[in-house]
Amino acid sequence: MGKYQYYPEEYVNACELYHDIGTKPFFDLILMELTNENLLIVEKILMNISKAEKKFLLIYITDTIQTSDLFFRAINTHPFSVIKKPLYQPDISRLFHACMQTYYENDRFFEFRIRGCHYRIPAKQIRFIQKNGRKLYIDTTDEIYETYCNIQDAYSCLKNISDSFIRIQYSCIINKAYVTRYTHSKIFIGAKEFSISKNFKIS
Repeated sequence: MGKYQYYPEEYVNACELYHDIGTKPFFDLILMELTNENLLIVEKILMNISKAEKKFLLIYITDTIQTSDLFFRAINTHPFSVIKKPLYQPDISRLFHACMQTYYENDRFFEFRIRGCHYRIPAKQIRFIQKNGRKLYIDTTDEIYETYCNIQDAYSCLKNISDSFIRIQYSCIINKAYVTRYTHSKIFIGAKEFSISKNFKIS
């Protein structure tokens, strides 16, 4: 499956998924049987989140010719694909690979670990990162994360994701998209002020 890693979760019914989707950090892909009951849950999920919050992709599986009403309702949830049984491993592998390519192209992610838990957050939500002692503080539009990731590793990763990230000090990385004003020696992100080190050139 190439560079992509998967951490699958299996559910007996879509109601359990509905509960977890509000409590788990993220879902990349939801693969489910196309039934009226499952579709009702998907519609309920989408009704309660904004378009920007919909990070996951949907794939429906069906083994029958569905009624027009059910099929068009499914299409209105904007699935990545609708596939028919029987399923064959090579086809599933190709579909998952295409799915993840689309997922990563649409939203680049920064990954890190906190107390053994794996996090992946959209890089575009990161406003700045600061190092304090051994810790990195990742300030995002939603919350602040604390991790022990090396700042040089973090910067290298972010530069591969986007040109928006620049390093203005040994201990600070900022996202230019959130800069509200700047001088030759300072940068401001809202009320937050950062000094620009002479060792780091700003372009």
